[in-house]
Amino acid sequence: MRVRIGFSGADGGIDIEMEDSESFVKDLDAALEAGKAMIWADHIDGSSYGIAVGNVNYVHLEGDKERLVGFA
Repeated sequence: MRVRIGFSGADGGIDIEMEDSESFVKDLDAALEAGKAMIWADHIDGSSYGIAVGNVNYVHLEGDKERLVGFA
């Protein structure tokens, strides 16, 4: 599932393809409650992103959607 994260004071955001977005949301909520400065998010291609928790403005979870190929 694709997760889009927007940051305060920045245009745009980052898109991360994750296998388990629900776990990421739980980790983000826990980090906010605990006052942590950063959490890590793993992309399905093996790369990792450090997320500055205090700068997160929004998180958008994109649902699984069917990809259409060709002409409609």
